[in-house]
Amino acid sequence: MSTQDSIAINQNDFAPSIQKIRDNAIAMDIIVGIGGALLIGILSRISIPLWFTVVPFTGQTLGVVGCVIAMKRYRAILSMTFYILLSMAGLPLLASDQTGWGGISWLTKPVSEQGWLAGPTIGYIYGFLLASIICKLVIGERKSIRWMTLSAFITTLVIYICGVYWLHHVLNPIYGTPYFGGPNSAFALGCWPFLIGDLIKAMLGIGISRSYIKSKN
Repeated sequence: MSTQDSIAINQNDFAPSIQKIRDNAIAMDIIVGIGGALLIGILSRISIPLWFTVVPFTGQTLGVVGCVIAMKRYRAILSMTFYILLSMAGLPLLASDQTGWGGISWLTKPVSEQGWLAGPTIGYIYGFLLASIICKLVIGERKSIRWMTLSAFITTLVIYICGVYWLHHVLNPIYGTPYFGGPNSAFALGCWPFLIGDLIKAMLGIGISRSYIKSKN
């Protein structure tokens, strides 16, 4: 038996199992959800720290917008859930060089004693999950360019609201950081400097998602 024949036999052996997985909606939801979480984690490693704020410029929102727009069913929500849970477990999926849970250096943001993600920028991370839930409830499975644009807008808006709120919550008791007003406000530290970049990432997310959806049809 030649090597090619052996490979063909092995592929035929796995084909029914692979097809069963594809036909199982729950299994595919979990697989795609984990894949989305890992994609966001990879993009989070594109991180540029800024000298005037604790909030870095990252590629995270590109992955989040792409997942929310392109994914069917509730897979985007699963992606954000897995992203948070895997980060809590200590995997290097967040944009930071600080120590993870139990003091293990996984290049993650710190995890609290209770096991929750913590830190001044963690509101953005939890905002990913809330944004995906709201978009799937409001937009559903609509995939026209108008609805994609609305999804990107809602996603970005919710992330900013959660991120800026938590940034103010953490910094205000220490530095007296207001929401608005001056270069030390929460909006100046966590919103205004990132608007153009997030607009570009949203446009990229729409373009990539639209091309992906067309290729699947």
